[in-house]
Amino acid sequence: MPLTTKTLSDQQAALQGAEKLFMAQNFSEAKALCHVALEGNPENSDALRLMGAIFAQTGDAQGAINFLSKACEIQPKNTFYKKTLARTYMAAGYPGKAMAAIMAAIILDPEDDQNKNLFLRWFKVKCIPLSGDYKTVKKVLEICLRDNSLTRKFLISPWLSIITKGDDYRILRDISNCPSYEDFLSTVNEGELKDILNDSLLLAGLPIFCVVDPAFEKALTFLRRYFGESRGDSPLDFIAALGLHCFQNEYVFFREESETALCDTLKDALVSCDPSKEQSRIMVAVYACYRPLNTLANASKICDAASDSDSVYFKDLVRQQIENPLTENKIKNDIPVLTKISDDVSKAVQEQYEENPYPRWHSRRRPASHNLEEHKGEGKTILNAGCGTGQSPISTATAYPGAAITAVDLSLSSLAYAVRQAKEMELKNIDFAQADILEMGAWKEKFDIITSGGVLHHMKDPLEGWRVLATRLKSDGAMQLGLYSELGRKTQIAGQEWIKAHDIPATSEGIRSFRKYIFECALSDPMKALVKAYDFYSLSNCRDLVFHVMEHRFSCLDLAAMMKKLELKFLGFDNMLPSIRQQYQVMFPDDPAMTNLKNWDKFEKKNPQTFASMYKFWCCRENERPANDLPGWFNITS
Repeated sequence: MPLTTKTLSDQQAALQGAEKLFMAQNFSEAKALCHVALEGNPENSDALRLMGAIFAQTGDAQGAINFLSKACEIQPKNTFYKKTLARTYMAAGYPGKAMAAIMAAIILDPEDDQNKNLFLRWFKVKCIPLSGDYKTVKKVLEICLRDNSLTRKFLISPWLSIITKGDDYRILRDISNCPSYEDFLSTVNEGELKDILNDSLLLAGLPIFCVVDPAFEKALTFLRRYFGESRGDSPLDFIAALGLHCFQNEYVFFREESETALCDTLKDALVSCDPSKEQSRIMVAVYACYRPLNTLANASKICDAASDSDSVYFKDLVRQQIENPLTENKIKNDIPVLTKISDDVSKAVQEQYEENPYPRWHSRRRPASHNLEEHKGEGKTILNAGCGTGQSPISTATAYPGAAITAVDLSLSSLAYAVRQAKEMELKNIDFAQADILEMGAWKEKFDIITSGGVLHHMKDPLEGWRVLATRLKSDGAMQLGLYSELGRKTQIAGQEWIKAHDIPATSEGIRSFRKYIFECALSDPMKALVKAYDFYSLSNCRDLVFHVMEHRFSCLDLAAMMKKLELKFLGFDNMLPSIRQQYQVMFPDDPAMTNLKNWDKFEKKNPQTFASMYKFWCCRENERPANDLPGWFNITS
């Protein structure tokens, strides 16, 4: 029998009452009113969704899934329902189904930031593999890669997996398997090649990631040379995307002597070219795969003509390689200088990062939800000591718009990069300045939080640098530090020793030749594992990894001894995988706070890769905080 107006009105009233009771956590009465709504219309999707939420809150996961699944069947295009179902699946222990539901929501509404951030968080924190419908996975990855508000670096693994293993990309695998460039030339099919190089997922990821795959890197070097030598019917989008990729990795790819000569010839030809012509733009893009465009005499002319191009990749290429460096050069003149730099090692480290700002990263627009939490962190002061190109302090400034952040570094080049990124994101709560940690002891300012990741171990005396930072800490403040582990860097140490023995210079050519040796050396070589390191795949990162002018390494016992000298207390390691914590608890059940560094020393000796990147930990002054009392309001993982 058709529903009467009165019946429909009763259903709506019951549902509204159920919503209010649900918000008041009166779940039993909310459920009763939902039943009233469903008796009149068993396909009332809002009532089904609310019933699912009630069941989830009362611990009946399967009941919640049943109601939410039915709501999604009735309203298949309702992304809120799908997100609610995804969260319920995850809470119930069905991560695969949760991922499938959230990916379906992203496909339905690619502009919904909450769904994309939830997807990324689950992928990053819970390490859930992206299984299911191949086309859906590809589409979701492409949507996320084209959203520069997301921390997209966590998607390199699934993107690279599809590009190197997917059925659609067989020709790229064939290129990767060619022993030499000559073999590639003899087997290449221009028609197939043109099709794959226009692939939207390939183009979406190439400008963002440094590929951590020797075979794929070889394929890209072959393609770069191929389009350099033959620029007839060349795909501008792909070549420009490859130019963005090469700029991102700072031209770390090995090149043959013939390519250097080709590049010199191309540079001469570009002087008289008309950059408004398509053929000239292809030449410009090819050159950008070998050298940055701002080194060209007619760079400004190329920049002016780029706006008329139909290729978004070419426009991005010109912006990143001409406009941004020009902006950064202007910014350098306005960066405040807060301290002198007189220490010899500090000067050497400064020189390294002036030549190779570290790391190069893409800007992110401010999340849509930013203004909703504009007071988060209000009243707090944060110091980022050794901020590099600003990725860490900018993440902090975005997450805590109410906090006042000071970010300092030795390198003006790195700071200019950071300032430009912050301005693009319209961040107002962060101040950048040039300073040497060793000279900051005379400052009057003190901070609630001090972060310094991967900095102290590059100083002449890390303990002295740490001591100075400790003087800048408020009485109830905490420090988040990162220091290299001796056990965790065995592979890097082998590389450093080989570099020293063979007198390889820390130049672009030296780094490229070293990488070529690593790619070609035997699997049994202790340095071979470097090919698995993300930092191995860009110039400044590789220089930082094994060519650094100064490096100290430590053990857990060293950390304990230094903190004792500085009258600091260890609060715990940061962002550690749950599996590591579980293993530790099994070995040392009498240390539930997991703050005994003698125990951690024993654990690391049994598991030497535990701190392969570095020790990341919190500390504070003695007697200021209880053990394992990390600052609850502060949680940043860039």
